[in-house]
Amino acid sequence: MKHLLTALFAIVLVYSFSLTVHALDFHEARSKKLISEQPDGYVKAVDPSAKAIAEEVNAKRKKAYEESAKAANVDVKVIAEKAAQDIKAKNGN
Repeated sequence: MKHLLTALFAIVLVYSFSLTVHALDFHEARSKKLISEQPDGYVKAVDPSAKAIAEEVNAKRKKAYEESAKAANVDVKVIAEKAAQDIKAKNGN
């Protein structure tokens, strides 16, 4: 359980970093509904103009999920889905 909490903390840090690096683009794309959060922990480009943003965010998330899963000795899918739930709760959805 301790490893899972550590892994989730790492996800939140990486997620926050990815938002900080691309804060305007990411937030703007999300607020304009050009990208959307998915239940699998990744974002989907709803509009082709947001494809690059979605790919970059997803690449960073994938790396963080893999590292966290390895540290917690769980499947990547478990970490990604938990992150999706946390993101949804944080965004008030």
